[in-house]
Amino acid sequence: MKKILIILTLILGASLSNYAQSTESKTLKIGDKAPNLVNIQKWIKGKPVPVFEKGNVYLVDVTMIACPGCVAIIPQLKQIADKYRGKVEVIAVYVAGNTKPEFLAKFVGRVGLNYTVAMDTEDGKTDKEWGVSAYPTTFIVNQEGRIASFGHSEKELESVLKTGGTSENLISEMEISENDRREIITGYIKKMNKAFQEGGYQGKLSVIDSLLHHVSDDIKYNSIGLMMSKYEILLQLSDSTAADECLKEQMAYTPEGSWYYLISYKFSDYVPSPLRSQKLPFNYQRFLEICDRAAKEMNGAFRFISRYVQAEIMYKYDPDHNKEAALEVLSKAEKEDPDRAKDFIEMREKIEQLDKQHRQANADWDKLKKLIDDNLQVALKIQENIGYSEYILNKERLTRKILASAADFWDKYKFIGDQRMSTAFHIFAQAHMYNLMRWVDTTVTPEQSAKIDERYQQGKEYYKQGQSQNKTIATGPPLFRMFPRDLKVEAEWRHKRDKMARNELNWAASWQYPLEFREKIDWELFVSDWGQVYSLWNELPARDERPDVAVNGTEDGYWKLLATRYWEASWMRFNELVDKYAGLPVIADRALDFLGATAGTHNTKELVKSYWKYILDTYGNPKHPLAKKTGVEALVKQARAQFEADKAATGEKAVELEPFTALDGRRVDLASFRGKVLLVDFWATWCKPCIASMPELKTMYDKYHDKGLEVIGISLDNKEMEAQVKQVVEKQGLSWPQRFEGKGMGDPLAKLYSINSLPTVWLLDKVGKIVDKNARGERLEPLIRKYLGLE
Repeated sequence: MKKILIILTLILGASLSNYAQSTESKTLKIGDKAPNLVNIQKWIKGKPVPVFEKGNVYLVDVTMIACPGCVAIIPQLKQIADKYRGKVEVIAVYVAGNTKPEFLAKFVGRVGLNYTVAMDTEDGKTDKEWGVSAYPTTFIVNQEGRIASFGHSEKELESVLKTGGTSENLISEMEISENDRREIITGYIKKMNKAFQEGGYQGKLSVIDSLLHHVSDDIKYNSIGLMMSKYEILLQLSDSTAADECLKEQMAYTPEGSWYYLISYKFSDYVPSPLRSQKLPFNYQRFLEICDRAAKEMNGAFRFISRYVQAEIMYKYDPDHNKEAALEVLSKAEKEDPDRAKDFIEMREKIEQLDKQHRQANADWDKLKKLIDDNLQVALKIQENIGYSEYILNKERLTRKILASAADFWDKYKFIGDQRMSTAFHIFAQAHMYNLMRWVDTTVTPEQSAKIDERYQQGKEYYKQGQSQNKTIATGPPLFRMFPRDLKVEAEWRHKRDKMARNELNWAASWQYPLEFREKIDWELFVSDWGQVYSLWNELPARDERPDVAVNGTEDGYWKLLATRYWEASWMRFNELVDKYAGLPVIADRALDFLGATAGTHNTKELVKSYWKYILDTYGNPKHPLAKKTGVEALVKQARAQFEADKAATGEKAVELEPFTALDGRRVDLASFRGKVLLVDFWATWCKPCIASMPELKTMYDKYHDKGLEVIGISLDNKEMEAQVKQVVEKQGLSWPQRFEGKGMGDPLAKLYSINSLPTVWLLDKVGKIVDKNARGERLEPLIRKYLGLE
């Protein structure tokens, strides 16, 4: 038998044949002599009919085993065979491929076909003689051995039995009916595709929901119908609850003969495969239920196909834990269908090979993670005895190893569908994440290192002087700029990054990946370049660098002008992304990422405000051509929220925060704290100063809680750190509510208020306005007493 998934792909590509058969043949016309069935590999059931005998009427079905549309008409053909026995002989000619006659014989027995069955030659001679291009295709052969009709309706049969043909009116009636159905389905597909291209998953989901209320059950619940399309979209949108309800409805109405196709076509798309590294979070237990239903339907006619594909999907769903279970499925299937032993052995060998690749990929990934961990440890432990210059050089060397390891992983596994491939591309593209500076020349001479270390020590002294005088002194930028840069290495990295991105986008186009995927790659490229711009900007002077002069605003005009020109290219490029992906709501999040981080650099806050104003004035104009696009509407809404947040950040209005459920289950609404003084502590488990300041916060809470002090903790840890967050809260004895969204520094609240460093502690007065954004240390208790009215 041909590889099952290849067969199914060919079936899917056969026009709309899974919904409706072709109404005409490429080589045969009504009135043509029907080709005799002489090129048959084997007659499986019934008396061979190599020649159409004069005076007899035949219904010929050119069909396939693994085709929902083919299976769907079997009950009707069986009914016709019984009703017209002795008047009409029904003959099914099955496409062979590599299918053995023994397997087709078993299929015929399990399905209970009551008519003549033949198997075409391996090279499909009969299929070609009859000019079939879509499956199933049925022909009515009249008493003269000529094609009387393309179809299998009883109305057509009655006409042929009575007159030897079909009237032009009947042919026209049947064609109109079939064409109407075809046009309806084609219209649905075009509508969904258009929504998909313009609005991504959300756009397509809206169209499907609008169709589900008035389409037939066949279109809704066919195994490749609307309900399963909706299910896949909900999985892509990570709405597991709605997706599961959708799947339960599909399981309740799946037509007989279509269960195996849910596995072979639908669920096989939810696990990684070559050039497609995604794995969707489908309900694994329901998948196993579907596999069992598919194996049993029609007396086990599709058991082989179902178990064959089930084993591969099981392994790919969880290759670290499911290998033995997948192999056990194959072992049981081999006992049930020993004639397919060769195929089961082939799948077993494939899983073993995939597992060997996966284990090697795990080892390579562990090496990459170790490099990243090593880099983090270097960042946390600056060894004074090796000097600042050597510290930065160590970071640079590690960064290059990280990038090389990420690129190697991507190159090595790009064709086997490892879902970590996209993460490897992300790591490689975001080179700025792993060092304060980028592209430092690692061949720095000892003399250069000595000068840098001397400047580092001088900067530390300057910083101490500034602190003693309550002045802000910039010591980092001039130090950073002393490092020589390796432009050749930077150019090589950029070339490799662009090549990887082109490949990703080409695959997206060839596999018809959604708009969301292409947007993600474009965003990776944008952030990659913007990250370089961001890093270089932070190496510029923060106005005056002299230790005896505090930042006094005398250079504001110059820096504002420079910022406007410096960030303009990034801003224009971001607007191109808005125009390109206007239908995707994620564009609002991208704006928050880009502008929120940019606002956190020096001398850019007013510039960023002007960008938000541009968004509001331009895209918020109802006459703008993109104003009604889903993504643009979300972007404008975000701009309005940003302006409100800016007012709250400056104390112009009270802070607004969506009610949330704390880690301990409490429901927290910021409005309920009106009349109290509130501390809002932004922290994370990886932030040592945050942890160090918690005893002080607890002391203040215990001392002043009865007098009207409240505290809320906002953890900016990632999702996988939830257990550690709870451990810290318990160990520190913190009794106040903790907000935990698991989104790290990418938490929308943190981006909205430009929380770019930790710890950050706000103090809100009794009306909910921010009165201090750095309520820590020696200043904390006096501030608390002041706003509680105790001074």
